[in-house]
Amino acid sequence: AGSSSGGTAFPFQMEREPQLDALFRVLYNLCRCRGCKTVVKFFPHEVSDLEPTLMVLQCQDRDDFDSWESRYSLLLWLSMLCLVPFDIYTIDSTVGATNPGLG
Repeated sequence: AGSSSGGTAFPFQMEREPQLDALFRVLYNLCRCRGCKTVVKFFPHEVSDLEPTLMVLQCQDRDDFDSWESRYSLLLWLSMLCLVPFDIYTIDSTVGATNPGLG
C-alpha cells in the first residue's frame, strides 16, 4: 500500500557503465589501502570539473547498492572540489547561455 516503485531515480539517470564502476572500485581500494587524504591529492581539482562530477553523481541509481564505490569516489572528489574557491558564474553552464552580458 505504501510502496512506490517510481520516483526513486534522478531525472538524469543513465544506464550503468561497468568500466566506470570498475574504475571507481579501484579508487575505493586505493583509498582503503593508502588513505583518502593520499589518494585525493591526485584527483583533478579544476573548477570546471565540478559540474560534470555533480551530474555523474546525480545520474547514479539510488537503489543500486552494488555500485556504492562509485558514489563514494564521486562524493570524495566532490568534497575536494568544494574546497576550491571559485565564482559561481565559472561553473554554471546555463548562466552564460541565458545572460551573455553577465561577467
